[in-house]
Parts: sequence; structure tokens; C-alpha cells
Amino acid sequence: QSRSVPKKPGCFDKNTKIATKAGLECISNIKTGTILENGDRVTATFKIANSNDMYKFNNIIISGSHKVLHDIKGWLFIRDHPESIKIENYYEPYIYCISTETKRINIGNYKFLDWDDIEPVDVIKLKNLDYLQTYSPLSDIHRYLESGIDANSLIELDDGRDVKLKDIQVNDVLRGGERVIALVEIDTKNIAYVRKYTFGEFTIIGAPNIHICDTDLGNFNTLDKFGKVLSGPDKLYHLITDTGFFFVNGFKIRDYNSAIENILDVRDKLYQLS
Repeated sequence: QSRSVPKKPGCFDKNTKIATKAGLECISNIKTGTILENGDRVTATFKIANSNDMYKFNNIIISGSHKVLHDIKGWLFIRDHPESIKIENYYEPYIYCISTETKRINIGNYKFLDWDDIEPVDVIKLKNLDYLQTYSPLSDIHRYLESGIDANSLIELDDGRDVKLKDIQVNDVLRGGERVIALVEIDTKNIAYVRKYTFGEFTIIGAPNIHICDTDLGNFNTLDKFGKVLSGPDKLYHLITDTGFFFVNGFKIRDYNSAIENILDVRDKLYQLS
């Protein structure tokens, strides 16, 4: 089955402790570029409007849509794990997640998928379709397939105001009526490049994988497009909306989830062919 967009995010309570080189840190305070205790690097951080069923899993408060590695059954949704207990009264307005170069999050003795929800089968598909090289490490997903946009890109709100992307807040309502359900900050240190792309009257600065879906410009991504390489900023930004789209500098693009999902959806298409 193809995934719905936006998918239910897999996220953690704000006080979830993550082991970093500098010691334990609440996930809500983790910054992009943080080096974790095992040497892994945080490539993106997520602040999400909470609309999830939350569970207590061995003292970790986590959404039911998150996946954890089970010794026998492999990757399981938390809601399906025998040790999970549903929390009936969870009222925190925001929950949090991260992405890492290894695509995994280690908490105590448990291993969770990171935001992108990439399992080994997805990596095989990405390699078979030449999105990744045969011997690519998992960190190449961030290096070559990351999405993200310049902080000063203008986003139009439903009240007509233009606001810089870095100043958008969770639950803001945008030009097309779409609601912001998550803010994304992306580390640029190990991204292959940040480019300035120009398509007609539209200019956008960002990471390798931005998906345009504009009435005038068409439907495409920037992976195979040329642009001027910039000495990039330390961070890029993106949004996740309840429609999967929003407008940047007056033109329509897909949100952060959609950019990743459109690549991963090749998995579903291959299954349909088999």
C-alpha cells in the first residue's frame, strides 16, 4: 500500500533523554549537528503538533506510529509491541523527533527508526534505482537526498503576510489554507551541496532534493537540476503541512515529508510490479 501524505509522524515526548557526546539531553533541546554518544550525527530536528496516540514503552513516552526493533519480530510499531501501554490522557501540545546519519535512534537498550522510517528493504530499493550507489553508507541518504530550504525564503500566511521560513510556527495557517504540523531544521555540514536554483521567475536556495509542484513550473524535483553552488548556511529549514504542500516565494512546493516519501514510494511501485 502506498503511504498517505502526510504520514502520522513517529515522535517522542519532549523529556525523552538522548545520549550525546556531551551527556544526556532532552530530545526537545537537541540541535542539528549534535554528535550522539555512539558517534552518530543528528541531521535534522522536528517539532510536531501532537495529534498522536502516545504510549509508555519501558519508561519512554512515544507515539504508537514509531517503530522499534524487536529481537524476534523485527521492526514493530510501538502500538503493536507487547510491552507498550497506551496513555489515555496525554495533553502535551508538541512532540519531537530527530533524523540521524545512520537512520536509527538509540535510547537505552532500544533501537528506533528515525524520522524517515527507512528499513533495510528501502535502502535496497534506493540502490537498485540508482538513488544510492551499491556501497553507499546510510549517511549518503542525508548527503545526496536531503531536502531543505534557505531560512529567509518567504512563506505567505492566510492573512496575506509574508513571513521568513525560519520564523514560521507550528499550527500557522498558510496561503492555501494548509496548516503547519511540523517544523524541520536541517544540518548542512555533510550535505553534498546547497544550490541556488532558478526556474523562470522562481528562485529557491536549498538542498539537493526539493520537489516543485507548481501549476506554471510543473511537477519535478531538483535532484538532476543544475544551480549555482553556494557556500551554504549552517542550517536549512522545511515544513510539514496537513496537505503535503505549501508556497515558497509565491510558488508551490511539496513539504518535507513528501520529498522523502516520493523517493520511498518507488518501493510501493516496485511491489505493484512484482
